[in-house]
Parts: sequence; C-alpha cells; structure tokens
Amino acid sequence: MNEDGKSQFLPILLMILLVAGFGFGGYYLGKVLDTKAYEAEKAKNPAVDLSSKIVKYDNTELNLKFEYPGDWGLLEYEPADADLLDSFDAKVVVLTSRNGSQFIFTTQTMTKALAGYTERCDKNDPNGTDDANKKCTFISDGNYKFARYETDDPRISPGWNIAELGDVEANPDVYVFSPADSFQYYVAKDSDLAILDKIMGSVTRE
Repeated sequence: MNEDGKSQFLPILLMILLVAGFGFGGYYLGKVLDTKAYEAEKAKNPAVDLSSKIVKYDNTELNLKFEYPGDWGLLEYEPADADLLDSFDAKVVVLTSRNGSQFIFTTQTMTKALAGYTERCDKNDPNGTDDANKKCTFISDGNYKFARYETDDPRISPGWNIAELGDVEANPDVYVFSPADSFQYYVAKDSDLAILDKIMGSVTRE
C-alpha cells in the first residue's frame, strides 16, 4: 500500500503495525480497510442534527440490535480480505459522533493461529491482579451487562475493548472479549464515553 493510502486512515481503522516481537495485545485492532469505499459510504450517510432523536438499529444477518443518538453517523462495510491482518470475512458496523468518538462492532473469522483467542474480565478481580484478567470497569446499563477495559497500545488511546458475559451458568462473574465478534470504543471526547456506554447498554444479541 502506498504512502498516500496510509495517510488516509481514520480512527476507526486503528491500524497497528506488525513489528518483531509484537504480542497479542493489539492484533485485533490491526484492521486495514478500503478507505475509498469507506469515504464513499460515509458520503451517503452524513451525520445530521438529530441529537434528540433515538435511532434503532436492527441487523438480522448479524443478529444485532441497539439504539443510538440520531446525530451519530452510521456506517456498515466489509473490508477486503487482502486488507486485513490475522482475519478474513470481516463485517464492520461503526457509529461516529460529531466529536469523532466511535462505537465499533466487528465480526470476523480469525486465522487458525488466533482462533479462539480471548481476553477476560473477572468481577472478583476488577483490578486485574491475576495476569489472566484485565483491569476492568463493570457496567449495567439498560438490558445489557458488560465490562470494558483500556487497550494496551498508546497509539490508539483512549480506546476501550468491551467484554461480554461468557458462560453465565458456569461462571457468571467472568466477561469475555473475543476479536472474532467484538465491540470497541474510540473516545475522542470524554463526554462521549457515557453515551457509548448507553449505546452498549441497549445492545441485544439474538
């Protein structure tokens, strides 16, 4: 990819360069998307002044529903496999606020080496004292309970990964983030974090 293409990457791309010794901490954020297609779709869906209106998103293919403010822009697109790192067959849904904050849903098939990889939050260890757990904030908003933790890479800060309830019957205190099917936040303005949590709180999965 040429330098002009690289200079166009938006916050949602959250591109992480693969360098020697780079660990699992950011592989799921290393998505390189077709920026021309992204910009073309963005032009069709401009954000408008509808801050008081609540929009309902319902995607039966993704089995995903949520509500969001009417002045947030919505994009849906499918990155080309050749532009992805460690995954294929990706589908992405993005909400963007006027401030540039983003609510991101990604579903993708991970490569064999990373299939089944997860990160976790444990309500019994919120500070992540155990190396197996992340330092997490646990949230119950609306009809959905979830946890979030900051990403490890300072180049995309402030960003959050969302951990969802795992096997409730086996362990109701453990929340899991899976890059194969995930929610993430990019927070451009602190005041947007509460709105992002509210959007996540409205999520239903069927």
